[in-house]
Amino acid sequence: MRAIAGVIRSQAPDAVAILEANRRLNAVILARMVGMRLVFAKANSNFHVAWLTRLPVTGSTNHRLPGLAKTMLEIEVTCNGAPLRLFATHLAGGADGILPAEEIPIILDVLARRGDLPHLLAGDPEYADRAREFA
Repeated sequence: MRAIAGVIRSQAPDAVAILEANRRLNAVILARMVGMRLVFAKANSNFHVAWLTRLPVTGSTNHRLPGLAKTMLEIEVTCNGAPLRLFATHLAGGADGILPAEEIPIILDVLARRGDLPHLLAGDPEYADRAREFA
């Protein structure tokens, strides 16, 4: 965990998505180590999701939907005086009976319904190209 904290401190990001926050206590410790706020979301599996952020958090929603193998965590932050929504999710690996291609339309539906503010989605890069098929 020290190595991860070192990387975060050296990069000084405003927000970090944690896609496999498997133990809440570890996420709490990491947040303290880097001096960031923690927003933690329980998943439908043992692979929870969290955001670490330096920005003021004005709200959060855990989209723990039945069609997602894990979950999608949404936080609303204030960035440069304006609201911004940040989403983080960890797509299914297929072993749990759900395929990533099945999750993408669910995620895009949530994003479309929450599109009144600028937003960013963080997650697994290996499936990013597949999202274009559903957009």
